[in-house]
Amino acid sequence: MHLKKSLKSVFLLILILIVLQVISYNYFFRIDLTEDKRHTISPATKAVLRELKEAVLIKVYLEGELPAGFRQLKTSILETLNEFQVYGKANIQFEFIDPELITDNKNKNEFMISMAEKGIQPTNIFIKEQGQKIEKLIFPGATISYLGKERGVMLLKGSSSTEPTEILNQSAENIEYELVSAIKSLSTDKRKRIAILTGHGEPESVMFSDLASTLKESYEVKRLDITKTDWIRNYDAIILAQPTQLFNEGDILKIDQFIMRGGKAMFLIDPIRIKLDSMGSRGTFIFPYELGLDDMLFKYGIRLNKNLIQDLYCTKIPMTVGNLGDKPRIELVPWTFFPLLNNYTKHPLTKSLDAVQAKFLSSLDTVKAVGIRKTPILSTSEYTKITSVLGNVDLNQMRNDPNPKNFIGGSKTICYLLEGKFKSVFAGRPGEKPQGFMPEGIPGAILVMSDGDVALNDLNPKSKEPLPLGFDPYQRRTYSNKDFLVNSLNYMLDENGLIGVKNKELALRPLDKAKVKEQRLKYQVINVIAPSLAALIFWVSLGYFRKRKMTKVL
Repeated sequence: MHLKKSLKSVFLLILILIVLQVISYNYFFRIDLTEDKRHTISPATKAVLRELKEAVLIKVYLEGELPAGFRQLKTSILETLNEFQVYGKANIQFEFIDPELITDNKNKNEFMISMAEKGIQPTNIFIKEQGQKIEKLIFPGATISYLGKERGVMLLKGSSSTEPTEILNQSAENIEYELVSAIKSLSTDKRKRIAILTGHGEPESVMFSDLASTLKESYEVKRLDITKTDWIRNYDAIILAQPTQLFNEGDILKIDQFIMRGGKAMFLIDPIRIKLDSMGSRGTFIFPYELGLDDMLFKYGIRLNKNLIQDLYCTKIPMTVGNLGDKPRIELVPWTFFPLLNNYTKHPLTKSLDAVQAKFLSSLDTVKAVGIRKTPILSTSEYTKITSVLGNVDLNQMRNDPNPKNFIGGSKTICYLLEGKFKSVFAGRPGEKPQGFMPEGIPGAILVMSDGDVALNDLNPKSKEPLPLGFDPYQRRTYSNKDFLVNSLNYMLDENGLIGVKNKELALRPLDKAKVKEQRLKYQVINVIAPSLAALIFWVSLGYFRKRKMTKVL
């Protein structure tokens, strides 16, 4: 009876296992039991990986002896790549490389130059070897190759104002997006087109070099003189950065109708005229630019204010503050006209970004525009000072530390994202309209920022070669201007929803250091002795019950 019952149970178990095997063979699924879904990749990522026609080779330069935080980052990268292989199958190949194994000096220098050209910056870390603290360089990035094309991806990204552990956590959150967006740009046959508009006193092309070269990795980028074309055709997005001359009605109509047809636009406008090189020892006056764009932007839901914002949270520039003997004494002093912007709205455009450097900002206000969603993207700190148009800016006041009592203007929004069906500024106006005129547009998006310099790279004063966009030559650091602008265009032109991958958030659960230190011995005892004690109790109990059972049988 017992034998028959046992055989029946075994048979049922085997049958269940066979059914589960058949189901798993025919229906693929994966279950992520983590609370923050850290092992789950987005549907948009899966679609990109499944559409690959050839193999992608990913080389990750994070190998060898690493501190704990970077080991966790490496583990996150490995887990993400393993997930990529599930959906990309043989078309996803990867390897981890330790740059420390390159011992030849010539090869090492060539490697470092190659990494710099691909945008992968080294990071200094400290490790312990044989009881000594050793400094070494690591390259927390990857190169991605597809059909003879290659791209570098920086995998360590985050706001420098946060703790190192948070930067590593932000980097882990961004791994999927950074990798899949690079794969997408390499594997896409037909690229979207972006026009950088000219014809109204915009800066020369060399000032857009770094931004344009980065955008060309994913898009077709051309400069377009709007005064010499009938319509803005065959482009998906336009960038209008720092125009200085008046737009006539015809050129405004071209931009307006481009937006009505769903074109994406980035307006990087200086509402006021002021330049650092024009500021003499007595300062300079603030004058408004008359560009003719105000009515159009007002119709879309934004007002450009003619004022100048100073912010205590700012960069520094060299300035003569006195004399040292017979020589001028030059120091880096806070330059409140160049705010550092890290007061971000929670949005994929700004997730995990470092500060954005701006120059001579004005405030923006929203106005009523039915059906338009207005999202504030960048704002100043709370410690601002506002100077109205026609006011005087005195250079000498900056030789002393700014007085916080004068910076009580509060936070000012200087960048908005507008989304929806825009209404033409020409709708309802008298006069003949061109053929195909649209009084109301299809859904679109525009970004408006009160700073044209945000898109411009500086030039090396000696060689006149372009410097990286956002690079501060005085403090030797690069701000996130380029990442912000590229993110913005990616968001507006993203039809596949890849930018949504940036919404992933991994919970950071740091240990209570004080508690760990206080109860260190307790946890060591629990972790070392408890497992052995549990095993001993189990075997003693097992022996006892077996002995008792045998006694009953006898």
